[in-house]
Amino acid sequence: MKKISIFVLILIAFFIVGCNELYEFPGMAFESAFESLNKARDKNGKEYYNVSIDQNNPFIVVDDNYIKKIINNKESFYLFIGNPTNYYSRVVLDTLLKSIKDNKIEKIFFVDSANFKEDNDLVQSLKIDIAKSALISIKDGKVDKYSLGLKVDKELNDNLTTEESTELLNDYNNVFK
Repeated sequence: MKKISIFVLILIAFFIVGCNELYEFPGMAFESAFESLNKARDKNGKEYYNVSIDQNNPFIVVDDNYIKKIINNKESFYLFIGNPTNYYSRVVLDTLLKSIKDNKIEKIFFVDSANFKEDNDLVQSLKIDIAKSALISIKDGKVDKYSLGLKVDKELNDNLTTEESTELLNDYNNVFK
């Protein structure tokens, strides 16, 4: 009985400490946020672009306050800012996941931009005009490289052309180098 009590106390302590830093389990929350909208329709009745994401992906879902904290600590990391309901964030995922795999990226933070306002502190501190989605490399707390994703407007549910996918892949690979 004593061993069970100690185990439960350790488990509770781990849960409390762990939840203060990273708000979701790696990979699963990201996959769930995006895939839960497959076959669903937006407020205009248009079907979301379907995505397929492995549960064992390197994304760690955090909020903008966590990112500001690690920027202030002068850490180096990769960040993807997007929104599961945003077409552009969805359509670039296959290419982004390929680039992550090709470059052997083990961890990338994801911040959902759904709640961002124009005066968002994180966006202002990054000094990047993030309209749809962004992949950002932070080195020692400063923006090193970034990609704003697609450079063309696409209709909802349009797949990327081979040219667009290749250009985007090269763009993402450059951020990871």
